[in-house]
Amino acid sequence: MRRRGIATFVAFDDRNPTGITTGIVDDVGQPQLVSMWVDPALRRRGIGESLANAVVQWALEVGFERLSLWVSEDNRPAIRLYQRVGFQSTDRTDALRRGSDVRVRMWVRDLKAV
Repeated sequence: MRRRGIATFVAFDDRNPTGITTGIVDDVGQPQLVSMWVDPALRRRGIGESLANAVVQWALEVGFERLSLWVSEDNRPAIRLYQRVGFQSTDRTDALRRGSDVRVRMWVRDLKAV
C-alpha cells in the first residue's frame, strides 16, 4: 500500500515561531524528515529535538516502520541533533543538487523499536 502525506510542525516561543520542519511521504511511498530549521539565536535549547520527534510521532501514527532524512556531510550540528534523536548514518550519498560539490548523506531511524 502506497501512502501519501505531509505534516508540518512549527515551534513557538510565546507568539514567535522558533523553528519548523516537515515530514513528507516521498515518490516511492517512504516517509522523510525534510526542511528542518531552528532560529540560530535559539539553537541548543531542544527545539530541534522536539521538532524531529514530532515528525517521528507523525510517521509512527501513519504506520511507517522507518523514517529517513538527508543531511549535508559537513553539517556537524545537524548530524549531532539527528544522532541524539536516534537516526543512524547509511552509506547512501548524493550531491545536494545537480552540479553541486556539497554531498548529502541519508540517515534513517528504525521506528519499530520506538
